[in-house]
Amino acid sequence: MGLRAPEPRQPDERFYLTIAKDLSEHGVFSTARARGVLPPGSNAPSPDNYSGPLYPAVLAVAAQLSPGLERAMDCVGTTEGTAWSRCEGVDLSGLFALQAALGALALVGAFVAYRRLEPDRAAFAWVALLLLLAFGLQARLATSILPDGLFLAALMLFAGAFMNAVARERARGWILCGACLGLAALLRPSALYLLAMLAPFLLLRRGGVRAFVLAALGLGLLVGPWILRNAIVLDEIAFTGSYGGVILAQRVAYNLMTFQEWLAALIYWLPDFGDRLAAFLFEPGAYDRLRFDAADGFYALGNGTILRDAMAAAGAGGDATGVLIREWVLGAPFSHLASSVPIFLRGLWVGQYAGLVAILFAWVPFVTLADGAARRRLLFLAVPFLLLAGFHAGVTINIPRYNLALSLVYAAIFAHLALLAGDGLRRAAQRVRHRRSDI
Repeated sequence: MGLRAPEPRQPDERFYLTIAKDLSEHGVFSTARARGVLPPGSNAPSPDNYSGPLYPAVLAVAAQLSPGLERAMDCVGTTEGTAWSRCEGVDLSGLFALQAALGALALVGAFVAYRRLEPDRAAFAWVALLLLLAFGLQARLATSILPDGLFLAALMLFAGAFMNAVARERARGWILCGACLGLAALLRPSALYLLAMLAPFLLLRRGGVRAFVLAALGLGLLVGPWILRNAIVLDEIAFTGSYGGVILAQRVAYNLMTFQEWLAALIYWLPDFGDRLAAFLFEPGAYDRLRFDAADGFYALGNGTILRDAMAAAGAGGDATGVLIREWVLGAPFSHLASSVPIFLRGLWVGQYAGLVAILFAWVPFVTLADGAARRRLLFLAVPFLLLAGFHAGVTINIPRYNLALSLVYAAIFAHLALLAGDGLRRAAQRVRHRRSDI
C-alpha cells in the first residue's frame, strides 16, 4: 500500500488540528476554538465532549515526533476558516506514514474476515484483499488529516474480530469484537450504536445473550474511561455532546421532499452521472433543491430556518436535538422513513461506479454459493455496515465518505464474481480439451 500524492487540504482538517493543538498546549480536550465559540479574550478553552477524542489525541502525540505536523497545528492557529489551505506547504509525511502503517496493519482484520467467509478456499481471501486494495481507499485516506482512515482501519479490525467470533464462539473473541467497536466509536461516535443495532441478530442465535454481554463488556472497556471523564469533568454521563442539532437539522430538511423530488433523488444521487441523468429525465424543479449549493435547497434550509426554529423552541441553553427528534422524526415518522430511502442509497456508492456495480451484482453470491452457511457468513459480514449506513441515513445527510467500510463487502462480492468467472473459464477450457481429444 504505497502513499499517493497528498489529498487536497479540506476545511474540516482544520477542526481536528485545532483540537489537537489545544490538547497539546493546554492538556484539555475542547472543540470550542475549533467551532469558533471560544469567548473573546480567552485563551484557555473549556473542556467539552463534542467530538470523538481519539483522532485529535493521535495528532497531538504524532506532533511530538513530526515537526511538520507541529507546524501545521501552529499554522491553523493563525488562519481562519477555509484559509487552512494556506498551510499546504508544511511537511506532513510523518503523519501520513503513520496512518499508512496503521491502515496496513488493519488489513489483517480484513484478511481474517475473508478467510472466515470461505474457509475452504484460501484463494478467496487473497483475491478479496487485493480487490480491497484496488479501491485505493487506504492510500488516499493515509494522506488526509481526517479520522476517516483510522475509522476504516478500526472497522476492518472489527470485521475480522466479528467474523472470527461468529465462527468460533469464544469469550475473548466477542470481547475483542466489542473492543474494536469501542475503538471505532472513539474515532466516530456513530459506531457506538452498532452493537445495539446488531442485538436482534445476535440474540436470535444460540449463545446470543452471552455474545452480546461479552461484546458490550469489550465496548465498555474502551469507551468507559471517556464516559467517566465526561461525568467527572462535565458532570454529564454521556459519550459525546450534541452539535446543537446542526447535523440532524440538515437531515430532517429532506423530509420536505415532494414525491417528484423523492423520485429525482433516487437518480440524482447516483454516482458520477446521476445529476446529468436527472437533468435528462426531470424538470429542474424536481432536483434543484437537492443540490448542496442551492440557496433555497434542503441543505441550506436545514442549516437555516429549521435549525433556528428548533433552537428558539429549545430556549436559551437548550438542545435543539430533542426538538428536532420530537417534531421532525417522531412527529412525522413516515416522511422521515421515506426520505431515508434515497439518502440511504446515496451512502452506498463507495468507490462510485465500484459501489454501484457491487450493489447490482450482490445477488450473485447468494444464488451461486453452495450452502446456506456460506450465504449466512456473507450476510454477517454485510449486515453491520449496512446497518451503520442505515443509521447514518436516519440522522445525517449520509455521503459515501461515512460508509467506507462497505468497501470490505464490495471487495468480497467482486472476489466471488472473479473466482466464479475463473471457474467458468476453467470448465470451458476443459470441455474444449475433451472435444479435441474425442476428434
